[in-house]
Amino acid sequence: SNDFSLDRFALSDSIGDEWGCMGDEVICQTKPRLHISGSCSTQPEEVISIQLIRCGEVIKVFEVKGLKFDIEFEDDYFRPEEKIYYRLNITSPHSIIVSNPIFVKFSRSHDEAL
Repeated sequence: SNDFSLDRFALSDSIGDEWGCMGDEVICQTKPRLHISGSCSTQPEEVISIQLIRCGEVIKVFEVKGLKFDIEFEDDYFRPEEKIYYRLNITSPHSIIVSNPIFVKFSRSHDEAL
C-alpha cells in the first residue's frame, strides 16, 4: 500500500455560496468549482492519476506525486435546470479509489434572474 488518502472532494459554484461533498446535492448558479486534496504518506515518488468524471465521462485527468496535493478546477459546464454528477477514479501502482458522486443541480444565474 502507498497509504493514499483522499482528504477532500468538494464542490461549490464559482461564487462559493453553497458547498457539498460526496453524496450531497449542490445548487449551482454559476460554473462548478471542484476541490480535491489528498496525500500519499509512504511512497511520495509514485504518480497518482486522478480522473474527474462528469456523468460517466472522463473530463480531466490530473497526475500528481508528492506527499500532499491540492487541486482546484473550475468546469466550464453550465446548463440551467440540468442535474448532473461528478465523481473521481484515483489510481496508483498500489491503490484504486473510487469516490461517491457529488450531485449538481444548475439553476439560473444571478445575472439571468435580474
